[in-house]
Amino acid sequence: MSGDVVANHYAGRPQTSSRPREPETPTSTGARGLSVHGEFEPLETNNWLLHLKYVRGEHETCKRLAHTELAKSQGHNEYANYVMGLILRIEGRIQESLDFFNKCRQLDPSNVDNVKQVARSHFLLGRPEQALAEYGSALKLGPPDWSLLHGLGLCYVQLGRLEEAAEALTRAVELGRTEESHRALARLHARSEPGRAIAAYRTACALFPSNPETAVELGQLHFEMAETQQAFDAWGTALCHDPAHPAALLALGAEFQRNDEPEVALTKYKLCAQRLPESSFLWNNIGMCFFAKKKFVAAISCLKRAIYLAPLDWKALYNLGLVHMHTHQFVSAFHFASASMKRNPLHVPTLLLLALALHSLADDTSARRAFEQALRLRGDSDAPELRANFAVFLKRIGQEEAARAQAELAMVAAARDPQLEQLLRAAFDAQPERPEDISQIRAEEDEV
Repeated sequence: MSGDVVANHYAGRPQTSSRPREPETPTSTGARGLSVHGEFEPLETNNWLLHLKYVRGEHETCKRLAHTELAKSQGHNEYANYVMGLILRIEGRIQESLDFFNKCRQLDPSNVDNVKQVARSHFLLGRPEQALAEYGSALKLGPPDWSLLHGLGLCYVQLGRLEEAAEALTRAVELGRTEESHRALARLHARSEPGRAIAAYRTACALFPSNPETAVELGQLHFEMAETQQAFDAWGTALCHDPAHPAALLALGAEFQRNDEPEVALTKYKLCAQRLPESSFLWNNIGMCFFAKKKFVAAISCLKRAIYLAPLDWKALYNLGLVHMHTHQFVSAFHFASASMKRNPLHVPTLLLLALALHSLADDTSARRAFEQALRLRGDSDAPELRANFAVFLKRIGQEEAARAQAELAMVAAARDPQLEQLLRAAFDAQPERPEDISQIRAEEDEV
């Protein structure tokens, strides 16, 4: 994270001093302590050891040493306070780390690093206005550096002041040329100017080729712009540097899955599962791969794991209802479709699935209401699958005229798809025994 770098000038004060300090009395400033031999000992004596323990990642040892130094100095060791703030932030104890950084600021209010860390803590606590004010104070203390401008840009983004955010992040890129600032600027441009975002991502990839995260984000942006080949190239670049990168594997697997290649997708997901074993998105997609291969038991098992990991994921609930519908487990299909609809009541395929389940359970009144609600949500747009199912439903309950009208509308909507039109005619004329067979015309498999 920006600003989380240990300031070496704290740890190096005793070694880099150009002249010895004048002796002080024990009651003067508290900048020195009394040693066991009765001599005055500078507070910074063990700062080098604090720095060493921190950079080695020995945080527990570093915390114990920092507490000892703070006790000896009665809380006046600035570097010990600073290191404690950094470690507590890593542990997620942001408010406690802010208290230590505020103490550092009290001890040395002219130090820009202290003010930047206070601002960063406010930002992490969801207080962008206070963070912005602190960054403004830091700007008054000295010339701006990339981390300060980067923090300013992130605050502006949170506050919706996008033009000022772009200006601050652009200056951060010019001063520091860090990957973090390049990616933040690219994400900002992606909101309204994807062309500039792609240029920023490509610059970051050229400057920092060993980090796959930037290439993954570039691939995702290309994919959103329907530039599939460029997206594949970017994801492939990411995998060249990290063959098991989970985001790249998940993106590639989902694309193969959309192109009806479940076997290839499963090979990608198998590698991805080694790094993301608790991803509900991953298990949802694996389940739908097994569904495409007609391995319904495996599909149900994977989808239930996805729901266990993310109980409120409406897509996994919908997919599980769809699989149960295909296995003729209508009560379970109704249960999961209802749960999905409560999470996302505007998803038309869920209403269609719910209507088919209700019809299979002989609740035609509720089924018709579900069909009509789905048509209202769809509006004037083409909905051949929905109208075909509704037509067959109406014919089965004896409403021939209404069924014929819906069938004609479905035929018109399906005219652009010969295969769908052929299946629609066969399904409507043959009157299949189970209404859920019509839903197989084109089942919507929601994949992440």
